[in-house]
Amino acid sequence: VQEGKMLRQLALRSPASRVHGRLLSTAAVPGTANGGIVAQIEARVRGAVLEEKRSPKLRLALPEIQVDDRVLRAADELEASGCFTVLRSLTDLDEANALLKKGDVDGVVSGAATATGDVIRSALRNVGLAEGTKVVSSFFLIEAPAHSPVARVVAQGGEGSGQAEPRCFVFADCAVNPDPDSEKLAAIAQQTAESCRTFLAQQPRMALLSFSSKGSARHKRVDKVTDALAILHRDAHGTERASDFLVDGELQLDAAVIPGILQKKAPASALADQKPVNCLVFPDLDSGNIAYKLAERFGGCKAVGPILQGLSVPRSNDLSRGCSVQDIKDVAYLTVLPKLVGR
Repeated sequence: VQEGKMLRQLALRSPASRVHGRLLSTAAVPGTANGGIVAQIEARVRGAVLEEKRSPKLRLALPEIQVDDRVLRAADELEASGCFTVLRSLTDLDEANALLKKGDVDGVVSGAATATGDVIRSALRNVGLAEGTKVVSSFFLIEAPAHSPVARVVAQGGEGSGQAEPRCFVFADCAVNPDPDSEKLAAIAQQTAESCRTFLAQQPRMALLSFSSKGSARHKRVDKVTDALAILHRDAHGTERASDFLVDGELQLDAAVIPGILQKKAPASALADQKPVNCLVFPDLDSGNIAYKLAERFGGCKAVGPILQGLSVPRSNDLSRGCSVQDIKDVAYLTVLPKLVGR
């Protein structure tokens, strides 16, 4: 309740407060009967666009529409929803991103037939980094249905009992930065916290992951994570302060997601209050990329992304080249959501 009140107060300060307020009030917390979080986001976009009777509809660029049949089919289905106008003649990725920067396009989705590096380089050339940002990163939205192994493990606490509920996580960075230093890792954490507020309409509860939990191992790779946490707790003048979201580290994955294990491994953790985390920040691209694919392929989860973070206009996104038509549609809805909440 308190988190919802805080989010609504923030929404009132936004230039798009009327639309944002409706989006927040209709966004259900994962675990309710209103469907998974990805379906909820689609409903939020549909509600805002159709109820507001926006004209023109959201303008979406799918530059690979003429070279990939999956993209063409997704374009047809997105237009049939009544929310989108797909700019079918716009087939150059650089041009699409330049138009996004100018405000002539509401979202760009590419990557079905283009390598991630090329997608990111085009966004950096034509959209650029947000003011004060030195790094672009990415996240995946991970939706774990109640019947999935991931939801069962979290609910059961590794003990084989407990009622599983749907869970949703933000995993970062899973697609961009191979080995971020502590400064970049802290920046990725900040970006991920903002993404959590935007896409989950929840306050972030974040774990910075490692192979160590609160000093259980000593290594320079552990130091990187603890240094990132220290940066998050400093202001621009280097003065120690509390971060503007709940974050702790370094933590192993089991400690981060299972409260009983966290109580044993790190009872003094800021996250040791029996409430689930919703953001997992990985120390490098190896672990992040492997983790989201394990969650998707072995854990029974839905993974949507990668969604780019740190761009001056945060609405140009990538696809996995193994994507389905539904994946393209899901990323399209996530791409335009920031537009509707004033980003």
